[in-house]
Amino acid sequence: MDKPVENLATSKITGGRRIPARVRRKYETDR
Repeated sequence: MDKPVENLATSKITGGRRIPARVRRKYETDR
């Protein structure tokens, strides 16, 4: 359940682009 939810959030943050988990973690931390 956590994976799909995170995928949706990542899609919005990156504007519909797929990024590695490491980059996503940096985005969330920066947020």
